[in-house]
Amino acid sequence: KVPGIRILCFSEDPVSTTMWAHYAESHTGVVLQFESSDERDSPWLLAQPVIYQAKKPSLPEALEWARAFMGEIDLDWDEFLREYYFVKHTDWSHERERRVISARKSAETGLYADYVFHPDDLRGVALGANIDPRNEELIRGLVAMNYPSAALYRAQIDHRNRSIVLVA
Repeated sequence: KVPGIRILCFSEDPVSTTMWAHYAESHTGVVLQFESSDERDSPWLLAQPVIYQAKKPSLPEALEWARAFMGEIDLDWDEFLREYYFVKHTDWSHERERRVISARKSAETGLYADYVFHPDDLRGVALGANIDPRNEELIRGLVAMNYPSAALYRAQIDHRNRSIVLVA
């Protein structure tokens, strides 16, 4: 945990079976589809791809940390932080992840902060195949009322092909 640091994660693949099973709580959640826009100054424009590699990121040793904090040596903090935030093991490459890193801090919420986005940035909402009907009704109402540009989809599990299909 790094206080004050926020990591917003995206996937390039809205129909990844692993992602739906893991992050959408066994298909009971939703996937949000965002569009980046220069005109609307979308925060997603800052998203950078995660680097997947077998070796661990090179982190400074304890002695290097101490010497850097005492001003005895200079560490390339930008490079260190880039590896720290954007490198994951190749085991996770199926995620095809992009990240936005920020140091936003919210006094009201403590460990998290919401990104404000223009309603037109939300281009689609995919409801999980096993979503609770009450949650589906609530989400459909929120989308209709607040996000007129967003298309609604229902994820369906194609057992024969072991895939996810989004149906309008």
